[in-house]
Amino acid sequence: MAVLARLDAAALAESRVIQGRTTNVFSAIYHVVEHFSGHTGQLILMAKAAAPAGAVKFYEDAGGLARPLFLPAGMTDEP
Repeated sequence: MAVLARLDAAALAESRVIQGRTTNVFSAIYHVVEHFSGHTGQLILMAKAAAPAGAVKFYEDAGGLARPLFLPAGMTDEP
């Protein structure tokens, strides 16, 4: 995160050639995040398929609101 925090608008707009394709820094970062998000989904699907039904849960239905189970105790995702 520290590396990304140092990038300003000009740095994000800089052109790069990555794997033979011309792109800008912002697009390259976006692609990497999107790519790994897809792999995360694949891993979750495999974990759910291999585990007993209901064993892999990320949220609890708390009165109609999804409460994250993956946050450390005492931490919230509310602003």
